[in-house]
Amino acid sequence: MDNALAVSALIELAGKIDLSKACIVFTGSEELSNEENYWCYGYRRFEEEYSNLMENSELTVVDTLGLGDPLVTQDFLEDAFLLEEDVLMEKAELITTDPVNWRAFYHSPLDTREEAEDVDEALKFLRKYMSERELIL
Repeated sequence: MDNALAVSALIELAGKIDLSKACIVFTGSEELSNEENYWCYGYRRFEEEYSNLMENSELTVVDTLGLGDPLVTQDFLEDAFLLEEDVLMEKAELITTDPVNWRAFYHSPLDTREEAEDVDEALKFLRKYMSERELIL
């Protein structure tokens, strides 16, 4: 769920995504760093380098899918995505499932493929989301 399902779904869709309209950024273990302020360190480094790209783009974060119906929200966004510029955070959306469903599994030995019940539903949701935004070829 965190975050192999989202990565595998985006990889599966990658060949169908119009890359003239979308940029996919994969970050791994974004919570881990040797830096003092480690939380979302990779996102902040990406922001430093590519904030102009981010300012001119829609921002969608896909994180922690597989337990329950996917949803698009700004709630819980700071749990999954943390940037320095508030304007970027304000325009970002998060595709996830309700934390009530995944908090017991998050960063635990229970976070396995066998526990992710709604893999196909998550992929269908992402495909529909991207199609509605005309990001799928």
